[in-house]
Amino acid sequence: MSGEEMREQKVRLTLRVEDAEHHLNALRVKARLHGEMLIGLGCKLRENPDSLYRDGQSALHGYSLEQLWLIDDSAVRALELKRIVEVGDEIRKEMLNVTQLRSDLELLK
Repeated sequence: MSGEEMREQKVRLTLRVEDAEHHLNALRVKARLHGEMLIGLGCKLRENPDSLYRDGQSALHGYSLEQLWLIDDSAVRALELKRIVEVGDEIRKEMLNVTQLRSDLELLK
């Protein structure tokens, strides 16, 4: 392999490492957001469970909309345990990918 080919391979691999690291960071942010939602929901359920409201799914019974904690479809999807577990799986997979790419890059140096 010529010097130019090796240089190009290093550049491509460096870009792959950067992309994988960005993806890993995005997955971690997603997991933190899930965590914050779960914490928020847990606090509401502990302190005032009757304030949870999902439009079209819940009855108002004595509350005005301003008094309710509105749960929309995106929040319900985000709180699905299967999705949360899948994010954890994706994080571990991407961590392994980043480690392997960094190792490959070190071998080229």
